[in-house]
Amino acid sequence: MKKFLAIMMTLALVLSLSAMAFAATEEDIAEPEFDPNPDYDMWTVVEFSIESIGVEDMPVTVSAKKDFSEFYLECNFYGDDQMTRTTYNKDAAEGEQFEVLEDKTGFMKGDTPTVLQMAMDQDLWISLGAATEADLPAEPEFDPNEDYAVYTVVEFSIESIGVEDMPVTVSANEDFTEFYLECNFYGDDQMTRTTYDKDAAEGEQFEVLEDKTGFMKGDTPTVLQMALEQDIWVPIEKAA
Repeated sequence: MKKFLAIMMTLALVLSLSAMAFAATEEDIAEPEFDPNPDYDMWTVVEFSIESIGVEDMPVTVSAKKDFSEFYLECNFYGDDQMTRTTYNKDAAEGEQFEVLEDKTGFMKGDTPTVLQMAMDQDLWISLGAATEADLPAEPEFDPNEDYAVYTVVEFSIESIGVEDMPVTVSANEDFTEFYLECNFYGDDQMTRTTYDKDAAEGEQFEVLEDKTGFMKGDTPTVLQMALEQDIWVPIEKAA
C-alpha cells in the first residue's frame, strides 16, 4: 500500500510540474535572438555565460517537447549560428541523460547539456501554438473565469427556437476535467459548472454540478462537446 501511495504521489507531482511548465510568458524570460521551433510544444530562453572566454548572458533559445524527451537549441556562438537537437532520458546514468543527435557546426555538443539543464532548472516554459483571441470564432459576451486555465467561445445554435450563433464563453481547467460556462439564454444570464470524465460511459461523461437558472443543464453537454471538438483554447490572463 505504501508503495502504491508513493507511486501516486510521484505521478501527481509529475502532472503538477507539467502543468506549471506552461505558466510563463515572454515577459518572464530574456529577449530571444532566435524564434522557437514550431515543431515543438514549448520554449524558453536561457542566458548562458562562460567567464573564461568572456561570454556573458548569451541568449539561447531552447524549444522542447512537452515530456522533455527532446530539445532543439539555437544561438549565435563561436562566431556562427548554432543549432543542436538533443534527446533526454532522465533514467540514464549521470552524465548520459542528454544525447546530442545533431550539431550544426560541431562546436556546441559539449555545451548543450549544460544549457539544457539550465533550461530545466529555470523552468520558465512558454506554450507553442497557443491560440489567441483572434483565433476564436466569435467575440466573447462574457469574460472567462480567472479560476480556470484556458477558455474558448462556442457559437451555439438551436434552429427550432430561432437561436443562431449565440456566443458561449467556456472556461476550463488545465486537464479539461472541469468547465465553467456562461452565456445569455432563455432571457437571462446563464452559468453552469460541469465536470468531465472522458472514460465514463457514453452520455455520462459530463456531470453538471451547478446550473444558475436551472435552464442550461440539458444544453451544457452539447456546448462543451462542441468546445472540445473545436479545440481552440486561449490561456486566461490572471488579474494582477
